[in-house]
Amino acid sequence: FTVPMGIPAIRLDPLSHRKRNCVHFWIVCTGIIHKKKGSKLIMKTVYKTKGTCSRQILVDVENGIVNSVEFVGGCSGNTQGIASLVKGMKVEDVIARCEGIRCGFKDTSCPDQLAKALRENQA
Repeated sequence: FTVPMGIPAIRLDPLSHRKRNCVHFWIVCTGIIHKKKGSKLIMKTVYKTKGTCSRQILVDVENGIVNSVEFVGGCSGNTQGIASLVKGMKVEDVIARCEGIRCGFKDTSCPDQLAKALRENQA
């Protein structure tokens, strides 16, 4: 997850993560980067989750297609699986499949939070 030149950013170092010693992230102050590259629209966002074990979701979308997703925290295998499954999917398809999924007795889940992040940043 990279931040384009000229965008104000904060480096959090170190940010601990299960089963990893240290993770370094560039977090954009606004949380969202919209960048035009020719006719391509690139969106990179950092979404702070609510009600889940994961703390943040880093999302990279280009022309309405999910390029990459990375969860900070949460169940490592599950979040890696979700990230792998949604790679290459249309944003609206990810939202349709993930929205409303619950985790145990919680009102939300990591997939549901991903849907919220994508929906919030579609505009």
